This record gives sequence, structure tokens and C-alpha cells, in this order.
Amino acid sequence: MIDRYLRARRTDRIAGIAFTHGLVGVFGNDAPLVRWPRGLALTLLGAVPAAKRAFTRAMLFGLH
Repeated sequence: MIDRYLRARRTDRIAGIAFTHGLVGVFGNDAPLVRWPRGLALTLLGAVPAAKRAFTRAMLFGLH
């Protein structure tokens, strides 16, 4: 039963690891070519409530 659970969670676990690794790459880099698109994306996310809700829902419950 545990092995079945581990297999079922593997894809989600790998996606979570890849996502957090990507966040470190984006927010840990202060190069101008990364900084302004990052700021624009965060500004748009904050300015569009529907996008913010969708993003939050995806982070809480995953992409299905």
C-alpha cells in the first residue's frame, strides 16, 4: 500500500521540486534581464485578482 502511494505521489513531488528550484533561479538572480520581467509578472499578478486566485489555487491544490 505504501509503495502504491509513493508511486502515485511521485509526479506531484517531482513537479513541486522543479517549481521551487525554478523559484530560486528566478528570485535568486538579480540580472536586469531577469529583474524587470519578474517585477512585471508580480505586478500583473497583484493587479489582476482572477489571475492571483488562479495562481494561488494552483499552488495550493496543484495543476489538474
